[in-house]
Amino acid sequence: KQYPTFIDETAELYDKIAISAGARGCQLILSPQHLMEYVGAQPCDIAR
Repeated sequence: KQYPTFIDETAELYDKIAISAGARGCQLILSPQHLMEYVGAQPCDIAR
C-alpha cells in the first residue's frame, strides 16, 4: 500500500540530501528530485 510521503520544501534548495538507508549508520545520498520521484513525495512547509 502506498502511504502519503512528504518532504520539506527547503530540501529542494540542495543538490544532494542524506536519508536513512534503514540500517543503523547507513545513509543514502541522492538528489531531492530523485527521492520525490521515486517515493512520490509531496514538498510542503513542515519545518519550523
